Amino acid sequence: MDVLWIVLSGVAGLAIGSGCMVGLSKAGLNKNQQKAEQILKEAQNEAESRVKQAVLDGKTQAHDLRVEAEKEIKERKQESMELENKLLRREDNLNFRDEALNQKERQINEKMKSVADKLSSLDEKEKKLQEEIDKQVVVLESVAKMSSQAAKEELFAIVEKKRRITMTQNAPVTLHAIVDRIKTQKTILLPAFAISAFALVGYAAADRQAPVIHSNKIVVPYGTYLNASDFEITDNRDNLDIMDVSIKSGTYEAKQLGTYRVTVTVTDTLQNTTDKEVEVQVIDNEAPVIASRTEGGYIIDVEANGSNNLLDYVKATDNVDGDVTDFINFDKELDTTQLGEQVINASVEDNMGNIATKTFTFNVGDTSAPEMNLKNGNFVVNYGDNFDINNYVEAKDNYDMNPVLTVEGEVDTKKLDGTQSLKVTATDASGNKTENTYDVTVADIAAPAITLKSNDINVKYGLSFDAKSNLVSAIDNLDGDVTSKVNVSGSVNTSKAGSYTVNYTVTDNAGNTANASAKVTVAATPSRGGYNAGGTSVKGGHSGIVGTGLSKVGSAYVFGASGPTAFDCSGFTSWVYRQNGKSLPRTAAAQYSGTTRVSKDGLSAGDLVFFAGTYKSGISHVGIYIGNGQFVHAANSSTGVTVSSLNSGYYASHYAGAGR
Repeated sequence: MDVLWIVLSGVAGLAIGSGCMVGLSKAGLNKNQQKAEQILKEAQNEAESRVKQAVLDGKTQAHDLRVEAEKEIKERKQESMELENKLLRREDNLNFRDEALNQKERQINEKMKSVADKLSSLDEKEKKLQEEIDKQVVVLESVAKMSSQAAKEELFAIVEKKRRITMTQNAPVTLHAIVDRIKTQKTILLPAFAISAFALVGYAAADRQAPVIHSNKIVVPYGTYLNASDFEITDNRDNLDIMDVSIKSGTYEAKQLGTYRVTVTVTDTLQNTTDKEVEVQVIDNEAPVIASRTEGGYIIDVEANGSNNLLDYVKATDNVDGDVTDFINFDKELDTTQLGEQVINASVEDNMGNIATKTFTFNVGDTSAPEMNLKNGNFVVNYGDNFDINNYVEAKDNYDMNPVLTVEGEVDTKKLDGTQSLKVTATDASGNKTENTYDVTVADIAAPAITLKSNDINVKYGLSFDAKSNLVSAIDNLDGDVTSKVNVSGSVNTSKAGSYTVNYTVTDNAGNTANASAKVTVAATPSRGGYNAGGTSVKGGHSGIVGTGLSKVGSAYVFGASGPTAFDCSGFTSWVYRQNGKSLPRTAAAQYSGTTRVSKDGLSAGDLVFFAGTYKSGISHVGIYIGNGQFVHAANSSTGVTVSSLNSGYYASHYAGAGR
């Protein structure tokens, strides 16, 4: 309103200036009436020029009003949106939200209706103002025709009316009041107000320009769910975040590679709408992910002698192809037999050519302790035997082939009552330990040892034969000499040539039974080789060792066993010697090292014979020489304890020497 009054004041000033010119013209009329008319005409032209300038100023004022109105509408709309967002977050007050939004909408509608009413009123006023302008022109023309005195009085009247209007400018002013004043005063101020009205009409004109969708084609990564920010959208007034964007995806699938067409609809805040079909291409530009199967990250711990399959430790997944572990390539193999760190590079490519690489450090270490087990399932030591932990407990390790067994405590093998406790520790080369505590029982579990002069007897046809004469002794580890308890069975008919068997059986007080047998051959002529009934061919006083060894012919072979019912080769020789009061180391190699070398030609019954390279390099097998180029030994699981030839076949080729 202040700007409007400034315009009115300017026009009033123009009118006053015109009045002065009219005053000057009055004197001129006395001399030259024509000159006065010319001056009035110039004044009229000047007034019209000032009016045009006022119209331009009114347009500027109207533009400013329109900008302010647009700003206010935008602020009101922003307030409405903020209120809506705030109410949406308050689920417990939905009714209040709806009512507030409805009320805000009604207010906006009322304001819009008020503006429309004002525009309609201004249209009507525009017509009336144009009529007033036409009337003003008539007035000015009539002023020009009036006498100078009359013109002066008319101009003074106009100035006085302007002064009165100025005095009331602080009072409430309404549109009707201004129009009434203009009508009453009939001044040339009416055109300025009319221009202002036209400006208001321009302000009220709504935004008719729709948003623009610039995107024709977009490329999105696999798994993208489309939203407004994926498209390039602009509007002459609104930002994207306040426009309503609808995407009709149709057949679009975020997790299916390919090209799709979607319809995008954008509506600005003044309800201008644009539709456009946009091409959307879903691509896979993401490489697979290579990771450890454990929580070790880039460093993976691997147990010594464990799996060397790298896929047991590393996996790969792809966002599209899924599990691609089987397609991983490694630049080298994993060697789990070597302790220490090994750096291996992994790479994998998905179906779209995206490549992933990763470097892993595999730390191969021995962290597993040995396992200990009882060889025979129980810990029972035969009465009177020399105790060796290796005869009862075996230790196995994942990396160290020979873990060491240590024992805390001692076993008295001649104490039959109760149990004796031992703490056994198995330690591998990496320092990993396993500890077990065992309760050891000492019992008489060995049968007596029956010693025969010979197991192969040749008897001349027709001569008498006494089977007991072939029996040397029967000795028990606990009961002692039980020779008198030996039962001899089987008959030999020396009047009939042929082969016969004599059996020798004895049982000790613990119920352990020993069996031995001898083959008796009756021939029409004396037989060569073998032992005669008198056993005179046995030399060196070792008949007891030979007899004890032969008494176990037929016993089972079990690796690691040392009697009395099952043996391995060194367990057999050490057991036989122990039954005859002699001690031998446990292994074949140790027995070879612990005896004095004897030539093959100087062998005596009871000497040890050794063989090499039977199942491993070096001394690997041992037996007891029994004479006539033969030896008794625990051969293998197929034959058990048996008698073999020293001078032919397999054992002749592996013969390594003899010891005594």
